[in-house]
Amino acid sequence: MKKFLIIFFSCLLALSVLTTGAIWLYNRQTKPSSPSADSSFAYQLAVTLNGDQDIEIEYGDVYKEPGAIAQLVGGNAALDVPVEIQGEVDSTKTGTYVVTYTAKSTGFTATAIRKVHIVDTQLPKITLTVDPYAYTLPGQPYQEEGFTAVDNYDGDLTDKVTFVEENGIMTYTVSDSSGNTFSTKRTIHYFDPGRPNLKLVGSDTHLVAQGDHFADPWVTAIDKNDGDITNSVYVEGCVDTDKPGRYTLTYTATNSYNYCSSITRTVIVFPMDCLVEKTEPPKAPTRPTTTKAPTAPTKPTETTIPTEPTYPKNCMIPEGGMPYEENGKTIYLTFDDGPSQHTKKLLDVLAQYDVKVSFFVKNSGYMDIIARAAREGHTVAAHTYSHDYNKIYTSENAFYADMSAIRTTIAMYTQEATSLIRFPGGSSNTISQLYNRGIMTRLAKALTEMGYTYFDWNVDSNDAGGAKTPDEVFKNITKGVKSRDESVVLQHDTKEFSVDAIERVIAWGLVNGYRFEPLTENSPTFHHPINN
Repeated sequence: MKKFLIIFFSCLLALSVLTTGAIWLYNRQTKPSSPSADSSFAYQLAVTLNGDQDIEIEYGDVYKEPGAIAQLVGGNAALDVPVEIQGEVDSTKTGTYVVTYTAKSTGFTATAIRKVHIVDTQLPKITLTVDPYAYTLPGQPYQEEGFTAVDNYDGDLTDKVTFVEENGIMTYTVSDSSGNTFSTKRTIHYFDPGRPNLKLVGSDTHLVAQGDHFADPWVTAIDKNDGDITNSVYVEGCVDTDKPGRYTLTYTATNSYNYCSSITRTVIVFPMDCLVEKTEPPKAPTRPTTTKAPTAPTKPTETTIPTEPTYPKNCMIPEGGMPYEENGKTIYLTFDDGPSQHTKKLLDVLAQYDVKVSFFVKNSGYMDIIARAAREGHTVAAHTYSHDYNKIYTSENAFYADMSAIRTTIAMYTQEATSLIRFPGGSSNTISQLYNRGIMTRLAKALTEMGYTYFDWNVDSNDAGGAKTPDEVFKNITKGVKSRDESVVLQHDTKEFSVDAIERVIAWGLVNGYRFEPLTENSPTFHHPINN
C-alpha cells in the first residue's frame, strides 16, 4: 500500500510540472513551512522578492510595487503558487513601511517581508531679500532686509531660521524635521551717506519793517554724495510783512539716501514808527488875557510836521530787511506791582516777538494771569503781598509774613516756588525809616543768608514818576540802556502807557543788536546803596 501511494503522488507532481511550465528555484531568504516538519516528502514552498528587500524612496516620488513569486518545489518539479501582498506604502509621509508577501499551497505556507523607507533628503532653502539701496551705518547693528525659508516636506520654515552676525557677515541657518540643515550668508553693506550740510545765507535772525518786502536770503545745501542740492531745499513757514511779530522759517534738504537736515531762520516784522521818537504837533496859542488892543499879529514861524519819520542812521532798515547782529548787550525788562488789567496786553506783545521778561508781583485781582506768564517762559518773582509799607516794614517778622504769603500765592498759580524778590521801593528806599530804623540793612543781609536773591535796577523808565506817555517811557529806557552792557529796566504793568511803549522798546533793541532775557538767580542784581 505504501508503495502505491508513493507512485501516485510522483505521477501527480510530474503532471503538474508539465502543465504549468514551472522552473526549479530555491530562495534561501524565505522561510517555508509545512504542516509537518517531519514530512518525509521533499517538497518546499518558497517566496522570492522581485528587487531588493529594503527599498529607499524619496518623499514625493511614486512607489511602484515590484512584487514577488512563489513556487512549490519538490524532487525534479516546481509549481508556481499565487502570492498575496499585504501592506500599503504612503510616499507622502516619511517613515518605514512593511510589505508582506504570502503564498499558500497544499498545506504549505511561505512569507517574505520587504521594507520600504520613505525618506526626505532634500535640504530646505533660504531666500534672502536684497534691497539694492539698503546699507548699515558703521558701528550700528544691521537692520534686517528680510528672508524666507521653505522646505519640500515641512513647508514654511521662516520662523525657524536662526542668524548670527560676525565680522560683517550675517549667517542664516535652518533645519527641517528630517534633520536636513541649510545655511547661507549675507555680506552686510556698511556705508555712511551723511546728511546734507545746510547753511543759512546771512544771519539766523532777520529784521523787516512792516509793509516792506522780505527778500529771503535762502540757504545753501551741500551733500557729500549728491553734491550741491540747494535747488531741492524746501521751506516751511511764511512771513506776513503786514503783521508785526516773530516768524520762523524752516529749510529742509533731503539727499538720495533719504537723509535730511533742517535749519531755521527767525524773521521779525515790526512797525517802523517803533524806531523813532514821535513828533508832537505844536500847541494852539493861548488866548491873551490883556485888555490892550491887539497889535497886528506877526506871521508865526512855520512848523513842519513831517509826514514821513526821519530815522537815525543806525536804525535804517534797507528794503528787504537786514540781518540781526547782536552787540553783546542784554536788556532785562522787569515789571512791578502787577498783575493788572494791562498785563494780558503786555503778554500778547511779548509773545508776538518771543521776548521774555520778569514780573515782580503783588496780590491783586488778576493773579490767574501769572500762570500764563510762567507757562510762556517769563520769570514770576515776589514783590509783596500787601504793598503796604506801614505793615511790611514795621518789623522783620511782618516782612517775612508778607513775603511768605506772596510766595505761596505764586506757587499756587505757577506750581513753582520762587527765591527771587524785589523790595517794595527797592533796597535803597528811605520810607522804611518811618517805621523801623535799620530794617533794610538787616533784611538785605538776612534774606541773602536765607538763599534769596533780591534785585534792584539800573535803568528807570520813570513810569511811576514824571513819565506820562509811551514816548517818554521809550526815551527813558533807550537813553538808559545805550551806555550799559547789561540793563535791568524798571517798569510797572499797572501803567497802560508804559505797557504801550514795549513794542517800540523791543523793536529798537532788536534793530540795535540787544538781547532780551528774563532774570534768573545768576543774573546781575544791581543792588542799590542801602539807606536804612
